[in-house]
Amino acid sequence: MLTDQDIAGAKEFYERARLLAVAGREVESRAVFAEAVQACPKAFQDPEILVHFQREVLDGPTTRAYYRFFAEYNRYLNLILTDCPLLGGVGPSLSSAQESLIERILAEYEGQWETGALTPAKSGVYDVSGPVHTPGAAVIVCGKHISLSPRCIESDLHIHLSRTLSQVCPRTTVFYGEDLLYDPLKLPDITRTPADLNNALAGLEEHVRRERPELVVLEANFIGCDRSITREDMARLKAAYGFKLVALIPDLYPPIDNFALYWAPVSDLILSYFDGEYLAAASKLGRTAAFPSLCFDPACFTSAQLIAPEVDVTYVGSRARMRDMFCAHLEGTGLSTRIRFTNRVIKYALTWPEYFTAFRRAKMTLNSGLAPSGVNILTGRSFEAILSGSLLLQHETPALRDYLAPFIHYVPFLNVPQMVAFARYFAKHEDRRLRIVERAGAFVADRYAPERHWRRVFKEVF
Repeated sequence: MLTDQDIAGAKEFYERARLLAVAGREVESRAVFAEAVQACPKAFQDPEILVHFQREVLDGPTTRAYYRFFAEYNRYLNLILTDCPLLGGVGPSLSSAQESLIERILAEYEGQWETGALTPAKSGVYDVSGPVHTPGAAVIVCGKHISLSPRCIESDLHIHLSRTLSQVCPRTTVFYGEDLLYDPLKLPDITRTPADLNNALAGLEEHVRRERPELVVLEANFIGCDRSITREDMARLKAAYGFKLVALIPDLYPPIDNFALYWAPVSDLILSYFDGEYLAAASKLGRTAAFPSLCFDPACFTSAQLIAPEVDVTYVGSRARMRDMFCAHLEGTGLSTRIRFTNRVIKYALTWPEYFTAFRRAKMTLNSGLAPSGVNILTGRSFEAILSGSLLLQHETPALRDYLAPFIHYVPFLNVPQMVAFARYFAKHEDRRLRIVERAGAFVADRYAPERHWRRVFKEVF
């Protein structure tokens, strides 16, 4: 986390680099960034610096200069920004050679799909057999806002979990844990007194006593402490009221703590959206499952206003995971874009109806799941785009291939030249775009429907 002092020391360097970049003098701008890294290493070695100076607005020239400077020292970033061995560099337009090669790629993958050679390995993740017990009542314990802060956008956890779980278990209620979850000392803008915590714990117990749930789903992306609910608190409630506990831990990868190890001893199921070493370690302590994403309610997207796409590519969300770099390199390519960096703050965010509709307003949705540690994770935007009828243009992550077939359900890219070439191709060929969009929508509706998600959960815990 950058401090005010870090930002103050970086301001002069950033402004010099920015003025050069917007004047078209990128090489000189990169030289200033090189000087800045020596003078203010903490500030300029972290892409968060762009969040502080650009906020919700994308400054394409400066962002490109910043990342291209770092590519000189970062082999992985250099591979993303250099010319593609297959498709070449980013030219003024889609070349006939690029177009022909892309059509051969599509034909190859479609052939594999038709013969059954391209079936995603984990597309049966929700398959269960035999009778499944459906709970008579369920309680979801989660925050209403991201980071529990009223400055931040509403959490999509409570929106989609409550809507989808109530479809199979009508007696589903939500207990908001703003004074209960996470360590408040690790969150900005949060104050929590011991009295606040005690009142929240008492409120949760009263809610459980009144509702008598058979199932409790806990947002457990943290380690309990004396300033939050703990596993001992949950063990006591389980013993008193006899419910099954699902600890939902979306973020389960280095370098953050392995929250699953903490909650596994008191949970009937640890549920995560990342299948890696952390989940494997927790599986030695209890039952675990890795699902492809949050259980989205398709009605949120399909009920959005039906409109013809207005732009070629859209991105709405935080600047994290190098998404600002990819967005910046779409500028000047002849593609129309609509970029909105919300950084999860209400001040910059769309309303939820606007957010759901934003995908439909674009032919393609850009996404990347590259975490700072180098781990490439699945993110919910992949499925949000598909549910909305927008073609998913996804920075390649092997994990997504476990659930969706590349070039059949989405379009993967390894580097910036590929991203631009594929985006130009599908902006030009609406029939090919719609073929993937329709096939993806049908596959997700068949394999990853909400009722299948919850049926698998119920099978695990009852």
